[in-house]
Amino acid sequence: MKKSTVLSKFEKKIDEALTGLYEARDVLSSVEDPELDELANEYVEELEEQIAEGVEKLREAVDNILD
Repeated sequence: MKKSTVLSKFEKKIDEALTGLYEARDVLSSVEDPELDELANEYVEELEEQIAEGVEKLREAVDNILD
C-alpha cells in the first residue's frame, strides 16, 4: 500500500476517533453541571495531546518504513 494511502486512511480514522471523543464530551456537557463540564473538558484536552503525540510518532514510523 502506498504511503499516502496509509496516511490518509490513518488520519481519517483518527479524525473519527476525535469526533467520538467530542461527542462523548458533549453528552457530559448536556448535564449542565459546571464541575462535570470542566472535568470532561480537561480530560478531553489531555487525550487530545496524547493522541497528537502518538499520531506524530506513527506518521514518522510510516515515513521511515514505507520510504
